[in-house]
Amino acid sequence: MSKTVQILNDVQAHLRNILVNYEVRLFPDAPANYRFIHPLGAVLIGYQGSQFEKSLATDLTAQERDINLYFTVFGRGLNGDGAALDLLDRLRSSIIGFKPIHCCLPIHLISERFLDEEAGAWQYEIRVKTQTIETEDRKDSNNSKFVHAPSRRTDQPLNPNLKPKE
Repeated sequence: MSKTVQILNDVQAHLRNILVNYEVRLFPDAPANYRFIHPLGAVLIGYQGSQFEKSLATDLTAQERDINLYFTVFGRGLNGDGAALDLLDRLRSSIIGFKPIHCCLPIHLISERFLDEEAGAWQYEIRVKTQTIETEDRKDSNNSKFVHAPSRRTDQPLNPNLKPKE
């Protein structure tokens, strides 16, 4: 399974444990077919892309990857208990500081905006960011492994099994 999907699934599991009265799911493959039918509210989790930094190492390609996620929030009503604004507040406080699997930094908030309202169903979007490290897949080399380095104090004789440098 891809690392990105594992991160999304971890975020979903985290939010499902906290937002138990709401629908929490990954953004559907066919968004046009999604219908908001939950009686209270819903949170859809989506992946919006990544930015990459220069490589961190010289012998292995390793790059910081800023992961951009977004949450589409649906609420029945705007101001009531459990309505859209209440769900937004709960989502923000639930997700900020959460560190998903494979990530080296916890999630932090980027932006929030109103999307739409139709027949009392309010829709907002929250954008967040986290970070992971991407490394190249490298086949294991057959180089010998360092096992032990003999040591001695200056007052001890040389190890007879070691040859002096010529």
